[in-house]
Amino acid sequence: MLQPAVTAVPLLIGVFVGAPPLAQEHLGILVGQLTRRTLPVMFLTGALVATVHGLVRWARPFFYSTVDETAPRNSAQPTNAWLINREAIMPDGSRVSSETCDGSTGTWLQYHPSAHLVPIQLVEAGILLALTLLVLTTLFLRIRR
Repeated sequence: MLQPAVTAVPLLIGVFVGAPPLAQEHLGILVGQLTRRTLPVMFLTGALVATVHGLVRWARPFFYSTVDETAPRNSAQPTNAWLINREAIMPDGSRVSSETCDGSTGTWLQYHPSAHLVPIQLVEAGILLALTLLVLTTLFLRIRR
């Protein structure tokens, strides 16, 4: 019997490889319907796609809750983890962003373990699919007129 993660891989590949180019294509058609000029459409579509991808990339660490952990001073990053933040803990309990701070008693780590990869990808795919549906709905309503 296959594991759920193994059977979900083709679905995830289809979502991440197939959906974004399709959404970009339909976004270009929608912008073309609104602008009706070739070069501005190309520029606006590229700018919109870059903006959406930049916003999703910026928001990706917040799609799933992080693990907060204190560790001994100068300890290594957890294996297979996506480190979000690392700060030194001072004797009074405050955190300082410099890891090389003298007098620190430990390290505070904020990270996503490898088990968070699929849930983060599913949230991202859901957001991108919702945006794709919004663009397609707007496009079909616009073409119908």
